[in-house]
Amino acid sequence: MNNHNLHANIAYIAYRLITGRKIASLYKISDILESRNTDITSHLDNEFIRDFDEKHREYTPGYSNNCNYNFTSQTGDSFDIFINEQNFVLHIRGSSSYFIGNIWDDKIYIHDHRASSHCRYKILKCVEEDEKAEKF
Repeated sequence: MNNHNLHANIAYIAYRLITGRKIASLYKISDILESRNTDITSHLDNEFIRDFDEKHREYTPGYSNNCNYNFTSQTGDSFDIFINEQNFVLHIRGSSSYFIGNIWDDKIYIHDHRASSHCRYKILKCVEEDEKAEKF
C-alpha cells in the first residue's frame, strides 16, 4: 500500500471485514460540517484492493468479530487487523505504522498513530446496493 492510498485502503478493508460490503463510492470528509468532501473513490481502484477483494469473494460478515485477521497481497504488502464489533486496530507488518478506527453508520473514522493525525470518510454507495437495484 503506498501512502497516497493508505487511509482509503484501510477504510475499505475495515468496512469490508466488519460489514461484508464493498464500497462503491467513498468521500473524505474535510471539515466538521461535512460541507467540503473529496471524492476518493478512484483511490480504491488499485492492485492491493483488487487482490483483497479477489481473496474475499465469498466472505461472510461477522466472522472477524473479536479476532485477529492477517492478509498478504500478491504485491507483498501485508497487515494484521484486530476487530471488535465496529472498532478496529490495523498494523502494517514490517513497519511501526498502526491505525485505530471505528465505523459508525456510513462513516469511517481512522487515527494514524505514526503521523499523529486522523481522517474521516463517508460511504455514499456500496456495490451490493447497486447490484440489487439493477435486478429490479
